[in-house]
Amino acid sequence: MTEKIPQENLKKIESVEPGLVRQIEAINLDAKQKGEILLVIMRVKPSAWIGFDVKIWNEGESPHIFKTEKDIEEIYKIIGESGLSFKILPREVRAEKRFIRKREVNAYHDNVKILVGWNNEALANLAQALESKNHELIGKALGIPETAIEAFVGKRQTLNLRAIPKKDLLSEPFLFSPTPTLSKDNWQNEIQEGKKRAEALKIASPKIYKEMVQNTLRSYKEW
Repeated sequence: MTEKIPQENLKKIESVEPGLVRQIEAINLDAKQKGEILLVIMRVKPSAWIGFDVKIWNEGESPHIFKTEKDIEEIYKIIGESGLSFKILPREVRAEKRFIRKREVNAYHDNVKILVGWNNEALANLAQALESKNHELIGKALGIPETAIEAFVGKRQTLNLRAIPKKDLLSEPFLFSPTPTLSKDNWQNEIQEGKKRAEALKIASPKIYKEMVQNTLRSYKEW
C-alpha cells in the first residue's frame, strides 16, 4: 500500500508556477482547501468545492470572525489568476438552532462557497451535480473512485476503518484518500488515489502537504 506511484503517472501531473504556489500557501484557507485548489490546478482531480464560514455568531452575541473581507477578496483574486474555471455561489447567512445553557437560540453562519474546475466542463459537471443533490454525480465530479462512491450510496459494503491496522490507517494512501467511505472489496485500489494526491502535493508544496498530514493525524487521534 505504500508503493511509489509509477513515474509515468506523475509525469501527467501539471506543474504549478512557484509564485502561484506561494500565493496559495499565503491565503486564509485551511491546508486541505489549499491542497484541493492545487490538485485541481495540477489536474490530479477535476474539480473542488471550497466552502468556509466568514463569521459565526449566536443571537445576542458578537460574531466570531474567521476571515476579513480583505481575506475573501484575496481568495477570489488568487483563484481567478490561477487559470482555473470557477464560480462564486451567492453568499448566504444560514441559521440553525443551538442549545446554550439549556436555552434554544439561533446560531448564524455567514458562509461562502466557491466551485473550481480544471476547465469549464469540469466546473459545469460539479455545479450540475450539486444542484441535483445526487451523491453519485457529485462523487464523480470530484474525482472520487467509482467503487468508493458506490459504497457511500449503499451499493457496496463499506470498509470498517476500525478493522484496519493503525500503521496502514496512518499511511499516505489513507491520510490523503479523497473520501473516508471506502468499499470493503476494492479499498486497496481506491486508496491509491490518495497516494497519487499525496505525491502531487509533495511536489507542488511540501508546506501544504505537511500541514495536511498534521491536521489529518490530529483528526484521526480525536476519532
